[in-house]
Amino acid sequence: MEAKTVATPGELLRGARQLYGWSVEEVAVELNLLPYIIQALENDDYDQLAGWTYVVGYLRSYGKLVSVNVESAIRSEEHTSELQSRTN
Repeated sequence: MEAKTVATPGELLRGARQLYGWSVEEVAVELNLLPYIIQALENDDYDQLAGWTYVVGYLRSYGKLVSVNVESAIRSEEHTSELQSRTN
């Protein structure tokens, strides 16, 4: 029996954006963010962003824009980050 995996926040958001047919730049304009922030969110590359609190806000705003609930993916990402910090 395989374990069910949760898609990352970035995977969910990128997939929804692509279904809408929107570019990264269009999403950035709608969210009042720079395109590199949208790319970082979609790549789950949070190190180049301001901090986890901001990242969560960006993810939620992006999710609302594309009608995607990212809460479980955010919780999964937080759990993964906690585990990684314990092993380092």
